[in-house]
Amino acid sequence: MVEKPLYEVIEDFVSLKRSIHTRRAYKGDITQFFNTLDLITLEDLAYLPFAQLINKVEQVLL
Repeated sequence: MVEKPLYEVIEDFVSLKRSIHTRRAYKGDITQFFNTLDLITLEDLAYLPFAQLINKVEQVLL
């Protein structure tokens, strides 16, 4: 199985949104969040410890 780069996954996701403003906002926010995790592919997310992911989410929310 070929690992799909995160930027392609994000593009696929935001392309489902109708509003260009929503697509732009989602893309920016999601990209910024995943960049803090230093992930290249969606599969990389599976190897990230859950506690570390929760910690990052909490940091973003504060």
